[in-house]
Amino acid sequence: MNCEVLFHQYSLEMTKELKRACDEFQQHDRNEMYGNFFFEGLELLSLHEELKEIIKIDFENFSYKFSYSYIMSFLVFVMHEYSHVSEWIVSRGPSVKDIANSQKKNEVILCILLLGIRYVNRTVTKKLESYYKIAIAKLSELITSFYSKHHFYGLESLGWASYHAALSIFYIEDLIYVPHIYKDPFVFLKNNNTQQIEAYVSNTQQFNSFGQYYGVNQLISGAFITDALTNEHEKVVHRVNPTGYVEKHKKRYNLKDWSEILIEHDYVIDIHIPKDTNFDLKNLKHTLKKGYKFFENNFKDIKFKAFWCNSWIFSPQLLAAYNKTSNLTNIWKKGFILPAKPNMNAIMKYVFNRSEIDHDTYIATTSLQKALINYISSGNKMNTGIFIYFFKHLKDLDKKNKMTYIKQEDLKENLVLFRGIK
Repeated sequence: MNCEVLFHQYSLEMTKELKRACDEFQQHDRNEMYGNFFFEGLELLSLHEELKEIIKIDFENFSYKFSYSYIMSFLVFVMHEYSHVSEWIVSRGPSVKDIANSQKKNEVILCILLLGIRYVNRTVTKKLESYYKIAIAKLSELITSFYSKHHFYGLESLGWASYHAALSIFYIEDLIYVPHIYKDPFVFLKNNNTQQIEAYVSNTQQFNSFGQYYGVNQLISGAFITDALTNEHEKVVHRVNPTGYVEKHKKRYNLKDWSEILIEHDYVIDIHIPKDTNFDLKNLKHTLKKGYKFFENNFKDIKFKAFWCNSWIFSPQLLAAYNKTSNLTNIWKKGFILPAKPNMNAIMKYVFNRSEIDHDTYIATTSLQKALINYISSGNKMNTGIFIYFFKHLKDLDKKNKMTYIKQEDLKENLVLFRGIK
């Protein structure tokens, strides 16, 4: 399968750098090119020599086991300018849940091959080089850590490792940033007169009675299906309450008064918040401004629209469980929250550092843990949420007692809805 067919198949706008790399694949012996890029990537990694030799031996058989199109599908989907690694994992990639020795080894080889291609064809600037070095060092740590733990090489998370191998992850002060294509089924509108921001469900989706995706946490009661009716004058759609749930009743939007500002396939900046990061609004504003300036200066050909973050921190049920003034809730109230699919497992992992807890015996050490245990033990469920924050509102981020997108009535409706979940 040639590169042009692959480009059409995956419907991605490719970078000149990757196109050039693909052309080289076409003009040279496939296995020779794999080897060139693979060894380029391997030499960049800080791995001890014994492990490098083991990986080299396994690579000898790698390119004979996997088809050209399979490998190219991975390389195409993770290039940082135009794609999010998770897309490849979901639609094309192998299962990453299986801890099988051979599968995990193949994931490392794929990442090393990607690193070699990406590094050889990288955009070379002094500033970006320092970020590339961080990404490469982190990838080395991920591989080494897995090897020390399991006694064979592999990756705990192919997706997370791929961000680093694609040189598409940027550690800027206390946050981590990844370019991201917006894929959520929610369109954002701005009122042309008042500048108010709202969102609606753009297509047919199924939600439960709490306005969350149908089936998340096995909640299916009160299910309803959304649709969007549009003519030249108005839209009749399901509004998203900015505290994180889809409303069952529809709302009319006069198209003369409202303009679309974020739609599917727009570019956003994905924020990853490291565990134990403790921000107040002032520090968060400072860090996000630096992140925004970094992308504005280094990716001038891409128009990013907003910050995007899928995290337990922005659970739509957070205030119902933990309605306390804190840095956490202050930041939550500043954003526009959307429902997301990761379920209770994310809460367990990041808040309690385990897959499940015994509500009666677990000893909570923080006020947040105590509040969540009380909420969950009462039969309530929680899922992650998506935080959206538009760049133009950064100036307002540290203004106390001022919510950017949420109104008081939205908060009241949220508390009524989620304090009754059983």
